[in-house]
Amino acid sequence: MAKDDKIAGRTVTSSRHQKRSDGASKRRATANNRAGNAKAQSVRPPRRMGRPIQGPKGLPVTWSEIAQLAALYALVLWVAHEYGLLWGLVAAAGAAALRWKAFVSLIRFALWEQWVAIDRRTRDKALLEKGFDWRPVVVLSMVAVILTGNNYFGHRQHFRYFAAKLLAQKADRPLLQGANLRRAGGHRGVQIVYAKRFSARFGKWARILEFGYWVGWRVVGFFLIPLLVVLLLPGERVRDYGLSTKGLREHMWVYLALLSIVLPAVIVVSYTPGFRSHYPFPWSTTTLSRPVAGRLFVAWELMYALQFFSLEFFFRGFVLNALRRSMGAYAIFAMVVPYCMIHFGKPLPETLGAIVAGTVLGTLALGTRSIWSGVFIHVSVAWSMDIAALIQKGAFPKFW
Repeated sequence: MAKDDKIAGRTVTSSRHQKRSDGASKRRATANNRAGNAKAQSVRPPRRMGRPIQGPKGLPVTWSEIAQLAALYALVLWVAHEYGLLWGLVAAAGAAALRWKAFVSLIRFALWEQWVAIDRRTRDKALLEKGFDWRPVVVLSMVAVILTGNNYFGHRQHFRYFAAKLLAQKADRPLLQGANLRRAGGHRGVQIVYAKRFSARFGKWARILEFGYWVGWRVVGFFLIPLLVVLLLPGERVRDYGLSTKGLREHMWVYLALLSIVLPAVIVVSYTPGFRSHYPFPWSTTTLSRPVAGRLFVAWELMYALQFFSLEFFFRGFVLNALRRSMGAYAIFAMVVPYCMIHFGKPLPETLGAIVAGTVLGTLALGTRSIWSGVFIHVSVAWSMDIAALIQKGAFPKFW
């Protein structure tokens, strides 16, 4: 009997110890869960790649970091102005190294994350499952034809040739007959007839008409023909090719931010002799001893703006939106290739800059689904370059 009581007592004691140990385990488990939850709440969730352009509040850097980057950018421009482009590039590399985290975060958000977001949104998986996409074939074939026609018929020397040919039909000049007349505008006889007859007839407007021919070819080749192609394509809408103004006001801050970056650089470059001798186009090779006529200046700048609108529609509207369904964000880099090629023959820095500008403007066009921000940036920069060049020449037009 006593032995049974001892066994029963041990059993009760062990059950009590088991309950105590179970309770302690539960308490430890609860404490660990609370600590884990608190840790999970304190750690930020991983940021999803591919954030679309929304507003300045979504930038990955603080306003203090933006102010520091702006100050460094101003310093780089000052060095480039005082000591030349090479030292400016060295200063730019040093500035990027000083604030490399903020710089890399901003570039990553502005380009890489936009490409990821664009690729997710624009690539049409259902279309790819159906089979062959015929839009890129039609559009890229038209791009090849249009660029070929523009190269062989759309420049000012072609206008000089056609104008000289028309003016020389009544002139009895053997020098301008047969094979000699078929040569481009560099032929001396063609230049003589053009300079004497055409310039004598139209005076100050002669060079404006030359560039008007160039702008006309751009408008026809880069806007009207692509517009007709879009209208003839079944199921396509013109507004889906970058002409929609929806959300333009929301993305206006992007335009202002890019303009604030480019405009100071234009002012610095305007002090170089090469810049003053190249812009504005109609008065690039002429010696200006007095202000340009206001009417000529306004006519040229309006034609210039129309040319940039056609250019943006062709590359950032027509080409990009035809390729985006099957190529996604890779359409940006496919568009940059012909965009860079139309700058061949221009100074090397401008051609290399076209690669960067084409990538940025293409990303902006697909990110905002509109070409208007690119049009505003292009026109604003072009107008500011012409105005800065005329101010440096002392030939800014007087309107009063």
